[in-house]
Amino acid sequence: MRKGGTMNTPFDTSGWTYGPAITTLKQLTTAISDLSFDVALNTLLDGGGKALSLKVCEIIARDSTNLSVPEWLALSVSQQKHWSDDQVTQWIADGGDTKVRSSTLEEDWLSGQAGKHVSRRAGPCMLYDSVREITHWSAPVVLQRYREGIGIVVDIAYSHLLERVVVRMATGREAPKLDGRRNFTSATWDHEGRYELFDPMDDMRPIVPTRVGVPLEGSCLTLPLRELATELFARVHSAGITFGVQLELVVDPKAPMMWHLLQIRPSPNFVRCEASTKPPPNTAAEGCTSVLVTTPIVSKSFDICGRAQLLSPQDALLLMKIEFDPDNPELEQLKARLSETPVLVWEQDPHIDFGRMQLGAAAQSGALLQVTRAVMLCNTTHDQVRKHKVDEQVRILTGNGIIAVPDEVHQFLVAALRECPRTIHAVSDGIVGQIALP
Repeated sequence: MRKGGTMNTPFDTSGWTYGPAITTLKQLTTAISDLSFDVALNTLLDGGGKALSLKVCEIIARDSTNLSVPEWLALSVSQQKHWSDDQVTQWIADGGDTKVRSSTLEEDWLSGQAGKHVSRRAGPCMLYDSVREITHWSAPVVLQRYREGIGIVVDIAYSHLLERVVVRMATGREAPKLDGRRNFTSATWDHEGRYELFDPMDDMRPIVPTRVGVPLEGSCLTLPLRELATELFARVHSAGITFGVQLELVVDPKAPMMWHLLQIRPSPNFVRCEASTKPPPNTAAEGCTSVLVTTPIVSKSFDICGRAQLLSPQDALLLMKIEFDPDNPELEQLKARLSETPVLVWEQDPHIDFGRMQLGAAAQSGALLQVTRAVMLCNTTHDQVRKHKVDEQVRILTGNGIIAVPDEVHQFLVAALRECPRTIHAVSDGIVGQIALP
């Protein structure tokens, strides 16, 4: 297992050591010379971890033509209680919607958990109530001008599997309009958008073909992700950052060259490499076919080699029953089968609405690896995903490996398993995954 703070490679996902505040701030200000220790400490104490992230965002976006940080205001607990503060009064007077963002001291820089606390959009009239409901006057909070657009998650990290630094990008989508209103999703919770994997050492060349789930209106396909990746990598590198990082942005498809930077943090726990990173055997001498696919859509790091079985539609329905009725006697039958064949290849896509429940039930029943065609889950997600409690989301993500493969690879695996039982070897370093048939 890789330990935090090793810094064996540039942009190592385990290159940042989460720990006590003083140690963490020294680590950060040593890396970023434009951020003094005193400024970092005061920002953290007054505004919490999210405010510290936005300070770093401002350094990265400084003097950029395309990249900007939406206006923000950190409120201490005292300012929240005395709502008549001049800064708050002016913020409300300026009008417009606000993104109210939790900002506890441990968020982003002291803890590897991502998105554990909630944020919400609020108009001027609901701002006070939203702040109180989020913090209960127990921690700082950040107010940020709301920007409309598709939510994008960017990982700049060293892939131990590919042995190079990569830029992985995942986007949300634009949904159909309702009553003339535009609706957008974010890759922090919606996993059916667009995925890219770029090589920053080779003119940001795509490493794998673009992968798209269900693009809805298709506007995510027009976003200039290669240009965005190029500028982000250059600016993160020039700021002095050498550990793996994850960034979040919002881009409106109607203004594709205006990039709103909302957050930067060290690579969170879900992305960190904790498994062996040796690629599947790649030569006939080792008794294995070539690697079937390299994909950026993985749930975690893993190294799993085992007998595989097709998960039939009938089995998928059984998983739904198990989730709603954990005492179902059929559970033991499924567990017995999975003890012998712990790798599941979904013959059909999981349920469009309750697929994550099925994934969780399969993990609970003993599945070590689940291979899907549809993009059901990716570790660009946050710990707290819509309609999922934190412990449920962690169970789904960490209980087993989940990897999404393109249509042609899925068809090949299904056909191969229909012919005879096979062993599947899958490896993920937390950024990319590969599958091979020994």
